[in-house]
Amino acid sequence: MPDNTHEPILPIPSDLDQQTYRVQDAIEEARRQVIELHCRYTDLAQAPDALRTDTIGADTTPTEATNGALMWLESTNRALFAAQDGIGRARNHTSRLSLTEQACDERDQRIADREAAFNRRRDIRRVR
Repeated sequence: MPDNTHEPILPIPSDLDQQTYRVQDAIEEARRQVIELHCRYTDLAQAPDALRTDTIGADTTPTEATNGALMWLESTNRALFAAQDGIGRARNHTSRLSLTEQACDERDQRIADREAAFNRRRDIRRVR
């Protein structure tokens, strides 16, 4: 029998789809947090007299600082929206994949071959 211990073991497409789904969830959660931050900084922008800025770096005002934060949070939200859309489009395809029966059998055989090779190496080390 040929040595399959160095042949790649194909991932299970449904596992990858689940991982893709988790990434989609993480992007959605990050986007929710960015939107929440934007709302909170909007609240701060409504009260510039209650804010001050530090003296580190270039001079800025509380209004400039909150406007800058809002601008970059909006930009981040747009980027996350694009990522969320892209991963959603990818999932339209990832959810349709599965291994053929032959590929499943080869995968199982490669896993078994690697486990057997690992156990042989482990047994040899025990004997020494």
